[in-house]
Amino acid sequence: FYSWENFLENDTVEMYLTFFVKEGTMYQKFEEEHIERAYKEQEIEEALLASGLKVLEKYDGYSKSEVTENSERIMYVVKKGEK
Repeated sequence: FYSWENFLENDTVEMYLTFFVKEGTMYQKFEEEHIERAYKEQEIEEALLASGLKVLEKYDGYSKSEVTENSERIMYVVKKGEK
């Protein structure tokens, strides 16, 4: 099992994870820290276009649901543009 804490400040998300992995009758604890930069949807799409990529689809997180204003992550399906 694990615990997960997130903190958002400006455009930076800090994530602190603590894992407990069962080994026989005992658990081993290990921790991870991840820092991610959050980008606005428009920034990502402009960067993709500038890189010659075309957005085919975009989804809310790891689902096939539509993106909403409450989406925490957006997954893009892109295709290399025509030359």
